[in-house]
Amino acid sequence: MKHFNLGRLVILAVMLLISVVTKAQETAPANMKAYRGNNGSVYTFQVTGKTGGRIWGGSDNVYTDDSEIATAAVHAGVLRAGQSGTVRIKVLSGRSSYPSLSRNGVTSIQYGSWDGSYQIIGGNASSGSSSNTQVSVAPANMKAYKGKNGSVYTFQVTGRTGGRIWGGSDNVYTDDSEIATAAVHAGVLRAGQSGTVRIQVLSGRSSYPSLSRNGVTSNQYGSWDGSYQILSGNASSSSSSNTQASAAPANMKAYRGKNGNVYTFQVTGKTGGRIGGGSDNVYTDDSDIATAAVHAGLVSPGGTTVIKVTVLSGRSSYPSLSRNGVTSIQYGSWDGSYRLSR
Repeated sequence: MKHFNLGRLVILAVMLLISVVTKAQETAPANMKAYRGNNGSVYTFQVTGKTGGRIWGGSDNVYTDDSEIATAAVHAGVLRAGQSGTVRIKVLSGRSSYPSLSRNGVTSIQYGSWDGSYQIIGGNASSGSSSNTQVSVAPANMKAYKGKNGSVYTFQVTGRTGGRIWGGSDNVYTDDSEIATAAVHAGVLRAGQSGTVRIQVLSGRSSYPSLSRNGVTSNQYGSWDGSYQILSGNASSSSSSNTQASAAPANMKAYRGKNGNVYTFQVTGKTGGRIGGGSDNVYTDDSDIATAAVHAGLVSPGGTTVIKVTVLSGRSSYPSLSRNGVTSIQYGSWDGSYRLSR
């Protein structure tokens, strides 16, 4: 009898593992209330954007967990109304307040304390989506969009290194910075490479420090009354500079000291490697990239995808974090880090 029960447990465990690995193929639920308590876990769902649902919050793309996902995806700027694609969602704990925010044709509702949240951390529109037939060619800069704070725009851009840009910390630039050069500086395109770039309009900042990155050095500037942030980019499949992403190294120790540089690698996810940290998708630079990619929710075990790796300086501590079937190791001070993104 014991052997029979053990066998059933093994079968159930395998079925559960299959269920977890295939989450990326699921249609999104109406909201994330059923996932409350799974804090830090990242799920990928198929979503069709709409504007008619009720959502609360949206600052930093964080919503109450009873907010409608399809409408939050439009509000966050990862999809347009009627556009289908995949959306990546991270489960978070509750917050003490959720301010109202108008963005991308949707106004969220203000709310006070709530027990559960989720954050929209990325999205990719399907290539056959009817709402994605045309993307506007990028303007030279974003000065004409000044004041439309929070709005997200997607433009067709060809990267270049000759333009003038100011700032770049957190991928935030003065709104008169040239978009094509900022896209290279931010690491979402290479010089001569074409693709779509998502840009969010922000208010001005008190200072814009100079930053050297990806072969481009930005200019320093003081107070300026308008900014934009480069959120993400997708190089066109036909772009001559995007013929093949290099296979990822085991870790990023060989890149230590190249802080701010962004590298694009092809990686096949696995769960057996050792990784340190993972908060904000930041790991010690000796962490196994293939395992960190699974931990960060960018790929499933055995799946292959292209990821971006940003080299960072060391941190004073790297807390342990359990996520997506992988538990990272806690570590203290370390001399080099990297951050994963799509």
